[in-house]
Amino acid sequence: AGDLTLEAVNTWGGDTVLAGGTLKAGVAGAIAMGLPVEAACAAVEKFRPGFGRMEKFDLGAQGTRMVLIKNAAGCNQVLSFLLTQREPFRLVFVTNNRPADGTDVSWLEDAKFERLTAMEPLQVVTLSGLCADTVRERLIRAGVAEDKLSVQPDLGALADEVAAAEGPVFILPSYTGMMEFRPRLIRKCGGKEFWE
Repeated sequence: AGDLTLEAVNTWGGDTVLAGGTLKAGVAGAIAMGLPVEAACAAVEKFRPGFGRMEKFDLGAQGTRMVLIKNAAGCNQVLSFLLTQREPFRLVFVTNNRPADGTDVSWLEDAKFERLTAMEPLQVVTLSGLCADTVRERLIRAGVAEDKLSVQPDLGALADEVAAAEGPVFILPSYTGMMEFRPRLIRKCGGKEFWE
């Protein structure tokens, strides 16, 4: 299974970058069901996340990931993952409150955005979508320095900024934010639509 072994699963940070213990649990479950270790590791090595679930785009100098957030619990998982980043990175929120997202965004108050203040590699946070100002206010209350925050209402211009980024970019959209912004990223990098 290439250079991925069962021992490496505990520390592996390959392209599947799954939050929590999902990777370990998947390999352990496959082995418990009788799949050989080599086959379980090979399956994990071939897996590519898709459609807003740590989806990877070949944009920017070091790549871009999109991680759909719909509530405080999911947002907190993503923030925990971001705490593991060691290289300078950029964060982008595309937050809407349309019916498909849930019109009540009070969950933003329950998300642990204070964790962002502990992320030394965090360079800039760009906010977009219908709730950009609401997210900005919440991040300021969480202690994020205002000079790290910018609002970009134009999704086309935001896609250009992501494509020009020198470090990794992590995009945290709401559902409709993802549906509106993702096609612009796909056009930039030649990726596939979610149904392909």
